[in-house]
Amino acid sequence: MRGRPEEENRQMLEAGREFLGAGVVGADLAGDEARYPMAEYKKLFTDAIAMGYPLTLHAGECGSVENIREAVQIGARRIGHGVAMAGHPEVQRLCREKSIGIELCPTSNFQTRAVRAPEGYPLREFLDTGLLATVSTDNRTVSGCSLTGELTLAREKLGVTDRELVQMQENAVRASFADTETKEALLK
Repeated sequence: MRGRPEEENRQMLEAGREFLGAGVVGADLAGDEARYPMAEYKKLFTDAIAMGYPLTLHAGECGSVENIREAVQIGARRIGHGVAMAGHPEVQRLCREKSIGIELCPTSNFQTRAVRAPEGYPLREFLDTGLLATVSTDNRTVSGCSLTGELTLAREKLGVTDRELVQMQENAVRASFADTETKEALLK
């Protein structure tokens, strides 16, 4: 968690390492991105990668496209939120070339005012530019949402077609930390 002491975060990574592949699938960084930018966690997550963790890093929810760029440079395989990437084709290209999954969370993003209205939501832009965009819930209990509700919102308010709903689920499989065999089975 952003804002927690580095040693506490490191202890959590070390404790979870023993369960990698047996319940623990990766490491994440969440919390107040504006107060605790990505750069402050570079060493911690470089070490996490050395421990064998694949990374999802929440970045770009607070409006900082630089946090997204830094998360990718650190080695994130997925970006939580990423909405600040809207209108930044160079960062979109970087994510597309590296097949970085972008976990968009519409309800949460509207609640936090990361995006003010459906017409400004970048899902359509991200799909059109070929990003590995998915829809997620962020935090179901805090946001009071479900994946079914998020997908319905995407279709009804964000201009996503039924085929693109399927594409986003395929994108989620491709961006997952599952092994190749599992991914192939799920895509079939």
